[in-house]
Amino acid sequence: MTNECYEAKTTIECEECGTKWFADTINRENSADTCECNNLKVGILSMTPPTTPPDGYFITIKYASSYPKIYEVKEKISDERLLLVDRNKERRKPRIGFSDYNEE
Repeated sequence: MTNECYEAKTTIECEECGTKWFADTINRENSADTCECNNLKVGILSMTPPTTPPDGYFITIKYASSYPKIYEVKEKISDERLLLVDRNKERRKPRIGFSDYNEE
């Protein structure tokens, strides 16, 4: 028996041309993107406190003729990434006299 771990990746897909984006790859550098048929336009909306999300922005999707398909795909986490996750958890363990887990 193997212990396999998976993560869900949010996928945005154009119904007309099949262009796909993964939500975790959309950032400030590639935020003004369109699909091949120009039906979908993906962007970001910057926010200010107190409604600031972890990355500092929300993803926006505009469509011209048909709605986008938004769904999650299950992706296997590699052994190397599992080791990195374990290391990050070790670093976040509280130390004597400290209770701040957000310390980086």
